[in-house]
Amino acid sequence: MEYGLAIYIGAKGWKNINDIMSDQTTDDFFYQLDSLCVYYVNRDELEKSDYELIKEQELSFRGEHNWIQFRSYKPGFVPWHPDVEDTKTLILVLQQMIQLVEQCKNGWQLPFFEDSSLCVTRHIDSHGEWIESVFQIKDPLDEDVQIYPALSDFEIVQIKKKKHSNLQLEFELFYLPQAVEDPTYNRPFFPVFCVAIDRNTGMVCYQQILPPQINAAIAQGEFVDALKQLSARPQTLFVTPKINHYLEPLAQKLNITLKSSEPLVEIQQFKNYMRYQ
Repeated sequence: MEYGLAIYIGAKGWKNINDIMSDQTTDDFFYQLDSLCVYYVNRDELEKSDYELIKEQELSFRGEHNWIQFRSYKPGFVPWHPDVEDTKTLILVLQQMIQLVEQCKNGWQLPFFEDSSLCVTRHIDSHGEWIESVFQIKDPLDEDVQIYPALSDFEIVQIKKKKHSNLQLEFELFYLPQAVEDPTYNRPFFPVFCVAIDRNTGMVCYQQILPPQINAAIAQGEFVDALKQLSARPQTLFVTPKINHYLEPLAQKLNITLKSSEPLVEIQQFKNYMRYQ
């Protein structure tokens, strides 16, 4: 059992919470976390840097689950120590949690909403006072996606000119489990792997290793690069709901059919193979 406080950031963080509560987490869930955590652990669970931080602050703890530990989770990155901005967020949230606990002691209760997009927020009103209000969070998959790659009309025509085939592809971007270090980033990260696999033969038709970020612009860019390498346009592209959301406007423009499917059988086998090598 863990003790502490988890702070999830923004609409994606809210989706993380809902996925946990509804037991809908995926294999890649850990790599997509955007959160800050305060843990109360045992002395032997501290890393050297955690212990040094405690001593620098001239603090001392005793007993089980009384030693404090902080961690910052960013999508695609190894859990790390909070930076300056993370620390500001931690201080603010902890201050508000203390106030909220005091209100609960005095009889305030957190309301229950059947609509999972609703939540209670604390914010400063026009008089400079902290108050609670109900806020509706928009699902990231409900946001409109534009076409990102700088595709010229000529390139679009060239892709459309490719003959249609019976090819059925599974296309996905996911994080590799082996962390690497690069001086460009201030912490180790998990590279992104993009792959397209023939659904009928299991043959890899396209692959690329990318920096630690998955978004619509990157997904569309890799989709275009994959299409350029293929000799013919695929009949159908099988993707996860998230990648479907990212590719939909571009696929419509290129007259390519998308099918949202989870799990993707061939890609899941490919992931399992890579993880156990």
